[in-house]
Amino acid sequence: MTIELLTTQYRIPLLIFMILSPWVAYYLCVIIPGKSEEPYILSANLFVSALAAFILCIYLTFSLNRSDFRNIAREADIFLLISVPYHLMLSFHLAKKRMKLAEIPAVRIIKGAIVFSMALFILTAIFNKIRILVFSYVSFNTLLVIMIVLILIACWGWSEMFDDDHQNL
Repeated sequence: MTIELLTTQYRIPLLIFMILSPWVAYYLCVIIPGKSEEPYILSANLFVSALAAFILCIYLTFSLNRSDFRNIAREADIFLLISVPYHLMLSFHLAKKRMKLAEIPAVRIIKGAIVFSMALFILTAIFNKIRILVFSYVSFNTLLVIMIVLILIACWGWSEMFDDDHQNL
């Protein structure tokens, strides 16, 4: 089964799943209280969010290499594209309401995957638009420093948005 078949043939069930699964995980944690079960339920939901975000990043990277954002907006299903950030942000928000993010096992892995996929997306988008002439004005080392600064800014933004306890993560 390909992603294209999944997004065309199973569009409505996929949208319903993306909209309802954070709430199902949250209410499972409410119904089954316990500090031993909740991290794993929330980890499974956050893993689904991260997987969807990673697939979206791969899709956008592939589409940007083929064409530009206008063609993506014309060809893609906008509801499926919007459901991924909705699922990711809502999953983190609801997980943060239940417990500290540092207590959820999957958060560190997801943090690394998000930063990695953001860096991959930015690098692909920039290198897709850069031509050889840029290197006559800017050295390659300067370009690498710019990329490293972008990645550090993304890590700082992550810690500012989601970290209650700066000592724990």
